[in-house]
Amino acid sequence: MGNVFYFQWEIALTKWMQYNANDLTILISKFFSVLGSEIVLTAIIMVVYLGIDKNLGRKIMINTTIALNFGCALKSVIRRLRPYFVTDEVKCLVPVDNSADMYDISAQGYSFPSLHSLNAICVTGSLYKFTKKNILLIFAIVFSMGIGLTRIVTANHFPTDVLTGWIIGIIALELIPILEKKLGKRKFYFAFMIIFLCCFIYCRAKDLYLSYGIMSGFFFSDLFEEKYVNFKETHNPIRIAVRLSFGVIIFLVLIEVFKLIIPSSIVSGSIVSYLFESLRYGLGVFATFGLYPLLFEKNILKFKD
Repeated sequence: MGNVFYFQWEIALTKWMQYNANDLTILISKFFSVLGSEIVLTAIIMVVYLGIDKNLGRKIMINTTIALNFGCALKSVIRRLRPYFVTDEVKCLVPVDNSADMYDISAQGYSFPSLHSLNAICVTGSLYKFTKKNILLIFAIVFSMGIGLTRIVTANHFPTDVLTGWIIGIIALELIPILEKKLGKRKFYFAFMIIFLCCFIYCRAKDLYLSYGIMSGFFFSDLFEEKYVNFKETHNPIRIAVRLSFGVIIFLVLIEVFKLIIPSSIVSGSIVSYLFESLRYGLGVFATFGLYPLLFEKNILKFKD
């Protein structure tokens, strides 16, 4: 089922945090749990990519998806059970999957490392790293701390899960840009696609399949956009709002529409169903980041920058 290992102080800290938690704490924890999810972070990156700075959005997406795939693969190797699985001293306040049984490991996933904490560092840390704006450094620290602490208080993660997620995120911020520069974009993309594809040999976690779909979908969309689209950024507020609104809508609608490609005979929770999930998100990301920007160059509404 999974592995059990922890320091006693981790349980004591979680227990103390839950004892002092109130309704507002739980509400905030639910809010941060949503913010740290892969879907919401993809939407946030989309806002940067389509409406603010295409190159900045690209860098954030690359750092986040590669680090996320590594974190998912590590989860499948370590297979650490969540705190509330291993002791009655703490209870789960916000399940990962509300639709499934709280103790269903295939639905709730493993604990180490905290992917929410990793995502938070990669997204907000990238914003600061590539802009050097002090206000974004403060935002990165506050946001990442908020994500990490709420994952502990909800008993979804041990403190060491959160610390490891932060560390992986920081390493990714420094290492990934160096690797891309040395390998070149195409070799860099295909190298990581092959590396994480090999992880499917031993990985049976839905998270990796989903994050692999998002990563590979973006890699292909970036290569396609660079060669066939190369859309320009705009300073027109109305155009920015239109781009973002339709972009988010298209992405959310497509990942729902692409559910139709999953045959009804596929058993939910099976490897085949995970492969279709990976394909679904890959197509959604490719269409949104690669194909959708083709409309920008047509300037249908005749906006002036």
